[in-house]
Amino acid sequence: MNKNMLSIVGLGALFIATGLVACSSDEDNPGTSHAGSGGKAGGGSGGKGGAGNGGTPVDEAGSGGTGDETSEGGTAGESAEGGAAGETNQPAACDIYGERANGIQEIPHDAEGNITTDHLTSDTVWSLAGRWFVKPGHTLTIDPCTLIEGSSKPNAGSLFVPQDAKIHAVGTKNAPIVFTTTTHEFISGGPWGGIVLIGKAAVARVNETPTYTRTYEGYTDPRTKFGLTNPADFDNNDSSGEMQYVRVEFGGDLIVEGKEINGLSFCGVGAGTTISHIEVKDQQDDCFEFFGGTVNADHLICQNSGDDMFDTDLGYRGHLQYIFGRTLVEGTSSDPNGFEWDGNQDDLAAPEDELAQAHISNATLCGLNKTGSSVSFGGVIRRNVASGTSLLNAIITGFDNGIDLRNHVGTNADPYVSWTNSLFFGQRLSNGQSATDDDSSPADNTSSLKGDYGFVEDTYLNDAANKDTLGGDAPAGFNCYAEVPKAPTTAVAGGTPAAPFKTNAKFIGAGDFNGDGWNSGSWIEWK
Repeated sequence: MNKNMLSIVGLGALFIATGLVACSSDEDNPGTSHAGSGGKAGGGSGGKGGAGNGGTPVDEAGSGGTGDETSEGGTAGESAEGGAAGETNQPAACDIYGERANGIQEIPHDAEGNITTDHLTSDTVWSLAGRWFVKPGHTLTIDPCTLIEGSSKPNAGSLFVPQDAKIHAVGTKNAPIVFTTTTHEFISGGPWGGIVLIGKAAVARVNETPTYTRTYEGYTDPRTKFGLTNPADFDNNDSSGEMQYVRVEFGGDLIVEGKEINGLSFCGVGAGTTISHIEVKDQQDDCFEFFGGTVNADHLICQNSGDDMFDTDLGYRGHLQYIFGRTLVEGTSSDPNGFEWDGNQDDLAAPEDELAQAHISNATLCGLNKTGSSVSFGGVIRRNVASGTSLLNAIITGFDNGIDLRNHVGTNADPYVSWTNSLFFGQRLSNGQSATDDDSSPADNTSSLKGDYGFVEDTYLNDAANKDTLGGDAPAGFNCYAEVPKAPTTAVAGGTPAAPFKTNAKFIGAGDFNGDGWNSGSWIEWK
């Protein structure tokens, strides 16, 4: 599964020539050129951008403005970066894989793997040759156009940002920060790991005792601890820093059997953290996984996950908007899914306020689109998610089945999950539901992790009140598997997201693949 073998048909042009920007158009037409998705564009000449979806400023060229004619500082058809055509103030595209003045150097660290510098500059290729930690009380700043190369086993590299430490990794759309391998391709048998952020926001109990602390994915180092001894001390506005315009590729180090490091993991990360414009590609395990916490994120892209694209668990309560996932090679797990959402996998009997309640708006998820050795779902929602869990304005296609809701997600008459204004088409085995819907169980849901209290997915999706479309053809012009994927020729009208989502994203799917959309720039690579 190396860079060439993956044969990932040049999707870079899709995301290099477009940007979740069009997703913010008040005209609800992601096929139209507009300025960026976040705060106001910087006027007609490329001024500084305003706050993005996460509430923080974006790059100096105004990337992230909405660009509507009446109030966002630019007119339709101008540069997506908030300036006149030509992006006057946009930094020149950097050669992310090019030679550096200072060559290759290890990230400075002590014998215990604590990083001893607070700044990684772009004039050096930085080697991450072990599981290394930002020190509590410190912020690791990484400059735009910085390349970090993770070593493979036996010294597989991973970057941990533990509690009380922060990261400031803010690139730009054409000068991203990239975490990759030493060969810039997948290394089979022992890839590097990934990035793990650990905060002090709420995490669900481990058991009925209850216990509120654990370590990351089977790793026993106490620096990977997340959760707190006293849940009254949780800080849901905790900040682990900022990550924007970052690519993470070819990771997935195995810690213990069945426990790989995800591309980007969030462990009790709080809403004070800014996460936007992140691509994870060619990952051995999940692209993004949220273990509890309250962090919000936007503009997330997953290309070729070994397991799940977007995984939530352990009481995660946050909002994710503008989400794109695509699989072109068969994964490595027995159940690779688009969304895999658990309420609290460690304690199915946890109280309601400790169950996950994820919210997503504007997602496009595209499965393998051919028969594989595993059965996949666009969305698996299970293990007692909290009432109020919601999905809005999604396109789900190319999986074996569209969705599977189980243990316990309510009933058809009283579902805990709201999945509305979405399109389900082109699944391999059925239009939307589990192929046979045979995972019913007695009312005692604890007797089976497959039980769903008789929930019938087709009935749910066909309920007129949900405004979902089950089966049929793709919208005109939509092609998720083209060399350059295409959004619908005409935007498909959806529901209106509620705050804190970008509320004018009233269309179905992640947005434009053809014009000056949100996914433009060299921060995306799909080869």
